[in-house]
Amino acid sequence: MSRVKFLLSFSFLLFSYALIFAQNVTEKTFNNVSEVNVLGKFMTVTINGEDRNNIEVKTDLNDRATEYYKVDLKQSGDKLLIEVIALHQKNNWGDIKGEIHIKAPKNIELDVTNSSGSVDVKYINSENFSLRASSGSLNLDNISAKNVKLRTASGNIHTNDIKGSNVDIVSSSGSQRLESIEGNLQSVASSGSINLSKFKGEISLKSSSGRISGDEITLINSGKFRSSSGSIHIELTNKQSDLSFNCNSSSGGIRIGNERGGKKIILREGDIQIEAISSSGSQNFSFVQ
Repeated sequence: MSRVKFLLSFSFLLFSYALIFAQNVTEKTFNNVSEVNVLGKFMTVTINGEDRNNIEVKTDLNDRATEYYKVDLKQSGDKLLIEVIALHQKNNWGDIKGEIHIKAPKNIELDVTNSSGSVDVKYINSENFSLRASSGSLNLDNISAKNVKLRTASGNIHTNDIKGSNVDIVSSSGSQRLESIEGNLQSVASSGSINLSKFKGEISLKSSSGRISGDEITLINSGKFRSSSGSIHIELTNKQSDLSFNCNSSSGGIRIGNERGGKKIILREGDIQIEAISSSGSQNFSFVQ
C-alpha cells in the first residue's frame, strides 16, 4: 500500500513539474499578418522566412525570467505585436534567459527592437526591414528589401547576401562584418572596424575609431570613405581608368595602385568619384588583377 502511495505521490510531483515547465514555453499561430513588430528585452530573437502563409511564434523563458517578465502577443488587423513586458520594478538579478522564435512568410515586413539580446534573421524578401539592438549583435542572411535599416548601440553586426535600394547601417560600439551586399550602402561605426567584402553599388563608409577594409568592391557612381582613427584598405574590381580619386591623409601614406604619395593624391581619370579622408592611418586602394 505504501508503495502505491509513493508511486502516486511521485507521479503527482512529475505531473506538477511538467505543468510548471510547460508554462515557460508557448506556441501560437497567427493568420493574415503582413507586418511584425517586436519590442524585446534580454531575449534572443530568431526570425526565419519560409514558404508559408501564417506566422508561428514560439517563446521560451527559464523559470527565473517568468518571475519578472511575460511575452505579450497581440494581433491588430494585419499587424502582429510581440512585446516583452516587465511584471514589476523589483531587481531581477540572476540567471534570466529567454528566446523568441518566429517563422514567417518571406515577404513579411519587419520592425524589431531588442534592448538586450541578439537578433538573427534569415530569408526575408520585403519592402522595409528594420532591426535595432541596444545591447546585442545583429546577424542577417539572405535579406532583400527596398529599405534596410540596422542599428546597434553596443554589439556587432554581421550580414551575408543583402540586396537593397538603400542599406543604412549604424553601430555605436562594435565591429561590422558585411558580406555580399548589393545596393546603395551607407555605414557608420562610431567605435569599431568596418570589414566589407563582395560589394556592388554606391558606398559611403565612416569609422570614428577603427579600420575600414574592403575586398572585391565594385563601385557604381561614387565611393566615400572616412576614418578618424584607423587605416583605409580597399580592393576594387573596377578598372583604374574608370575611377577618379581625391584622397587626403593627415597622418599616414596613400597608395592608389602603383601611385604613391604623402598626405594628398588627386587622380582625375574616370567618371566614378572616390573620396577618402583619414585623420590617423594609411590609405591603400588596390585593384583585382
